[in-house]
Amino acid sequence: MTIQTKTMDQVRFQRHLAEALLVPLLALAGLGLFYVILLHYDYRADQRLSHIDAIVTSTEQLQELIADQRAIVRSFEIATAPNQTTNLNGLRDQTGAGLASLHKLVASDPEASRLLIQLNDNYQLWLGWAEATLAGHVFQLTPAQNDQRGMTLISPVGSTIRTLLEHEHTRRAHQAIQISSFKRHTIQAISISAILIGLLLATFTRKSLLAVSRGYGSVIAELHQSSEELERSRNWFQITLESIGDAVLTCDRESRITFMNPIATRLTGWSASDALGRSAHEIIRIFDEQSRKPIENPAAKVALSDSILSISGQSLLIAHDQSESIIQHNAAPICNRQGKTTGAVLVFRDVTDQLRTQQALQSSEKLAVAGRLAASIAHEIHNPLDSIANLHYLIDKEEDPELQREYLALARQELARTIQITRTMLSLYREAENPVFTSLADLTRGVLLLLERRVHEQSITIEENYLGDCTVEGFPAELRQVLTNVLVNAIEAAGRHGRVRVHIEVQPAQELRGSGVLVQITDSGKGIASGARERIFRPFFTTKGEAGTGLGLWVSLGIIQKHGGAIHIFNSHNTSIPGACVEIFLPRSNRAFHNQPVAGQPPAADRIA
Repeated sequence: MTIQTKTMDQVRFQRHLAEALLVPLLALAGLGLFYVILLHYDYRADQRLSHIDAIVTSTEQLQELIADQRAIVRSFEIATAPNQTTNLNGLRDQTGAGLASLHKLVASDPEASRLLIQLNDNYQLWLGWAEATLAGHVFQLTPAQNDQRGMTLISPVGSTIRTLLEHEHTRRAHQAIQISSFKRHTIQAISISAILIGLLLATFTRKSLLAVSRGYGSVIAELHQSSEELERSRNWFQITLESIGDAVLTCDRESRITFMNPIATRLTGWSASDALGRSAHEIIRIFDEQSRKPIENPAAKVALSDSILSISGQSLLIAHDQSESIIQHNAAPICNRQGKTTGAVLVFRDVTDQLRTQQALQSSEKLAVAGRLAASIAHEIHNPLDSIANLHYLIDKEEDPELQREYLALARQELARTIQITRTMLSLYREAENPVFTSLADLTRGVLLLLERRVHEQSITIEENYLGDCTVEGFPAELRQVLTNVLVNAIEAAGRHGRVRVHIEVQPAQELRGSGVLVQITDSGKGIASGARERIFRPFFTTKGEAGTGLGLWVSLGIIQKHGGAIHIFNSHNTSIPGACVEIFLPRSNRAFHNQPVAGQPPAADRIA
C-alpha cells in the first residue's frame, strides 16, 4: 500500500491557508503604499511652502539692505558725513549676493523672475545715482533737485519689491489653501480606505478562515485515516514477516539489530528482546562449512557499504546455545528516498535437512546405478563362464591334441574377458579422497564394456572417436557415474538397431573458458520434446515413466558443477544422427575443488542448459 505525501485535501488546505495569510498582507501592503504616496505629496507641499517662505525672507532681507543704502545716502546729503562710500560698497556687495541667491530661488517662477530682473535694473540705476552723489558728481543740480532725482530712482525699487512680496504672499496663501484641502482630503481618503479594507479583510478573512477550518478538518481526517492505514500496513507486514518460513533480520547503519522474526530467534537462539540493539556480528555467527573459519556477517557488510547491492551464500550458523545448522542467506541494503543505505535486511533459511535429503538421493541414485551395472556385470560374467565350462567339457572329452589346444585358447580368451569385467566392477567402488588425473576416454571405454551386452542385444551401433589427451582432474567414480547415466539414456533413446556416437576431444582455451575436454554423446532417437528441456535437470523429472527415478541427470549436473564444468542437452543438428545430444565440458585444472570459479566460466545458474 502506497501512502501519498500530499493529497488533494492537503493541497487545498495549504492553498486556503496561504490565501488567508497572503491576501491581508497584500491589502495592508497596498494601504501602506497608499499612505506613503500621500505622505510624499504632503511632504512635497510643505517643501513648496517652505520654498515660498525662503523667497519672502530673502526679499525682505534685500529690502532692508536697500533701505540701509538709502539711509547712508540720505545721511550724506543732510550732514555731508564722510567715509560713506565704503559702507555703501559693503551693502552693495551684500545686495548683489542677495539678488543672485534670490534669482536661484525664483528660477521656476516666471513672474517672480521678471520682477526680480526689473528690481535689479531699477536698483542699478539708483545705485549709480547714489555712488555719483557720494562722489560729489551732482551734474550742476541743486541739493533739492538731486534729492528729488534720488527719490524718483528709488521709488520703482521699492514698488518692485512690494510687488514681489505681494506675489509671493499670494502664492503662499494659495499654497496653504491647497495644503489644507489636500490634508483634509487625505484624512478622508485614509478613513474611507481603512474602512473599506477593514470590511474587505473582515469578509475575506472570515471566508478564508472557514475554508481553512474545513480544510484543516479534512486534513486531520485524512491524516487519521492514513495513520490507520499505516498502522494496518505495519501490522500486516509484521504478521507477514513473523509468519513466513524464512528467518528475517534487519540492522541499522551501525550493524545494530532492529528486528527479528520468530524463525530468526529460533535459529540464532536469541530472543528478540535480547537481540535488539546488539551487534549483528554477535547475533549472527556464521562460519565456512569446510574450514569452520569465521565469515564476515553479510548484513553488516551490506549496511556499512554504499556500493554493495546484495550478498548471497551458504554458511554454517552457530546459535547462541552452540547448536549448528547450515543456512542459505541473502543480504540486501535498506535505502532511503535519496538512495543512501540506512541499514540491511538478512533473509536466511535452515537447509540442513534439505542437504541431507539431497545427499541421500544422490547416494540412492548412485546405488541404483551400481545395481543396474551389477545386473549387466552378472550377465556379462555368466556368458564367458558358461563358455569356459563348455570348453572345459570339450577339452576333457576331446582326444585330438590340436583341437584341445584350440579349445584351451578360446577358454583363455573368455577368462581374460571375465577378469577385465571384474576389474572394471571393482573400480566402481575405489573412490579417491582427492581429485586425480583421469582419462575420460578410458572411463568411457569401461562403461561401454559393462553395457556391451545391452548394446549387443538391441543391435545398437556404437561409434567411438577419441582425439587427443582426454585427461582431466577429478573423482573417477563420480565421472563414471555421469558417463553411465548419459550413455544408458542414449542407448535407451536410440532403441533397437539405433546408433550412439561418442566423441571426446581436447578443447583449447577460449575467450569464455579455459582449456579442457569436451564430451559429446549423440543418439539416433526422437530427441527432446520442447516442454522437457526446461525441466530435464530437475529432480524426479523423468520421461521414462515407472522405469526411471528422475534423479540421474540432476545428480550428473551436481557432479559436473562440482568439477567446475558445464553440461548442455539439445537436439542434434546432424541429419545423419538427429536425436538428442549431451555435451559435457570439464576443465583440466582442479580449481573448482578449492571454491574458485573456473577462469572464464559463467555462474552455475547460467551453465545449466
